[in-house]
Amino acid sequence: MSIFQNLQESIAPFIEKQQESGVLQTAYFKETISRTGETLTTLTTDGTSYLTDLTKSDSFSSALQTHIAFEDNLKATIIDATKANLSAATSLFEELTTLFNINREMTAPANEIA
Repeated sequence: MSIFQNLQESIAPFIEKQQESGVLQTAYFKETISRTGETLTTLTTDGTSYLTDLTKSDSFSSALQTHIAFEDNLKATIIDATKANLSAATSLFEELTTLFNINREMTAPANEIA
């Protein structure tokens, strides 16, 4: 075997893992973009409905209740989106950790020196 063939054989697993990593990351970013778009659409629709409902309010109390309901819904939507993004990022991290066989218990070099 030539040196070139030995080199090809030794880096082939690395290249395969890099390709699979690219597929995993591409899927993650596509899902994240889609999820973000859906969240922004929901927020826009809710905001439009809120303004419509606000104009129909006949008293300050009614307007305040409309605003509080909108704000609660806004918070819930953002929290749900954040949780979904965190879950997706955690899944990606775990998949990449498994793919590259990374020991999660590794400590930072600074901790080892101390």
